[in-house]
Amino acid sequence: RDKRLLTFDSDRLTRLELISGKSDIEFGKNNQNEWQILKPEPYRADSFQVEELLRKLADAKMDLSGNSSDFKKANASFANGQRAATAKVSDAAGTQTLEVHKDKDDYYAESSVVKGAYKISADIGKQLEKPIEDFRNKKVFDFGFSEPTKIEVQQGDTAKTYQKSGQDWKLNGSVMDPGSVQAFMDKVRDLAASKFLESGFSTPVLTIAITSNNGKRVEKVAFAKSANGYIARRENEPGLYELDAKSVADILEASKNIKQSAPSPKK
Repeated sequence: RDKRLLTFDSDRLTRLELISGKSDIEFGKNNQNEWQILKPEPYRADSFQVEELLRKLADAKMDLSGNSSDFKKANASFANGQRAATAKVSDAAGTQTLEVHKDKDDYYAESSVVKGAYKISADIGKQLEKPIEDFRNKKVFDFGFSEPTKIEVQQGDTAKTYQKSGQDWKLNGSVMDPGSVQAFMDKVRDLAASKFLESGFSTPVLTIAITSNNGKRVEKVAFAKSANGYIARRENEPGLYELDAKSVADILEASKNIKQSAPSPKK
């Protein structure tokens, strides 16, 4: 017998909704087949965390090893327990629902796929109770390890545009030292928020735009100083990212250290 509480097709999922006491979140796929948060606001999602949630839901199974009194106890505990979360998953076949209640330290679930309530592992229950912040992408830039083809840096009145030409990075026609450009990109790639904010962004002191994915992805981020360091704002997106001062100082230093390539030695 199939013991799964949910029988969705992981490869064909289009929607995931998670309702708990902490949040009401809806996830969906974008044009690049990446998970995004659609509700309560269109935020970037941490794909690893979303996939981990789906893995936990797929692993939720009925325990059929007990006797009739165990099944009665599970149904009673579900009925008496407090609602912890509800998960709704949608694939090509439709939508399935898993409602989870917590009774003392134990979690019990009732599925739209099978009859009855069943005890589930605490790991699944705790995963479903996570707040939206745990599912948001803390990385400021998305380009990851796809090869950028254009880097634009504006600091005050100074603006520089580095363009990839073949294997070379160029600034105003001059070939730049690849190691120094790579060092800058590494700092930008690793930039991550310490927490999310809704307000506090002031006058930007730095703007960085990265073009990647063969020109299909353009990310523009402005940085403003704050009492705790810096606040970053991605263009055309809600929400702000709080950054510690050192991470942005490292980027500024790496930008300053981008230099021209040494001339080839004469033969």
